[in-house]
Amino acid sequence: MIKTIILTGTTSGLGNSLFSILTKEKVHILAIDRRATMIEPTYEIRADIQYLLCDLSSDDLSNFRFLESMFENSSEVIFIMNAATIQPLSLFNLANISDIRKSFNTNFFSYFELLQQLVRITDACGLKLRLVLINTGAINHVIDGWASYSASKSAHLILCRHIASENEHVSLVEFEPGVFESNMQSQIASFSKGNRPTSIRNVLPSPVDISKQIISHLLT
Repeated sequence: MIKTIILTGTTSGLGNSLFSILTKEKVHILAIDRRATMIEPTYEIRADIQYLLCDLSSDDLSNFRFLESMFENSSEVIFIMNAATIQPLSLFNLANISDIRKSFNTNFFSYFELLQQLVRITDACGLKLRLVLINTGAINHVIDGWASYSASKSAHLILCRHIASENEHVSLVEFEPGVFESNMQSQIASFSKGNRPTSIRNVLPSPVDISKQIISHLLT
């Protein structure tokens, strides 16, 4: 029996680094991404890797389902909730409500739906479920233009804490990687040019460095 690791946002950034390292471990991987088909040609087809197409920004995830067969021979299920969006970066008075809804879908509502499915199915299968939330320090600070990101990530964190409290078979790991090289940092830098600048260190850890820390903690 091996661990089953579910990972969101696998085609780029931190998620892709996590996925690349996990393919070298003895684990079963469920890779969830809105562009899941893009990653398949990059890696060999293996029975221990499943690619699941799911757009977390969508208003409707009714066609996505976790199946008991996905967790056969699993010793534990680990859900790494990596995918998130910092967009829209916008001052409150200029924010577009449709962009805000898309942000909350990606960072909160989609996870609410996936987690409800996953908590129920792991309970029915008698499996331990470990939730790994890639958290952000932004929830503890007010940064102009970041309201949607900070609010949705904060909601996600509180949701996960409630789930872990209410379900004996569920535990929660909150991992805050801090600032590292990513497309998100490029978006922040671009936005900050026209607004109050955000302080970012000149030399940043790479996604690979962060991924190794996360995986080392989970698999040791």
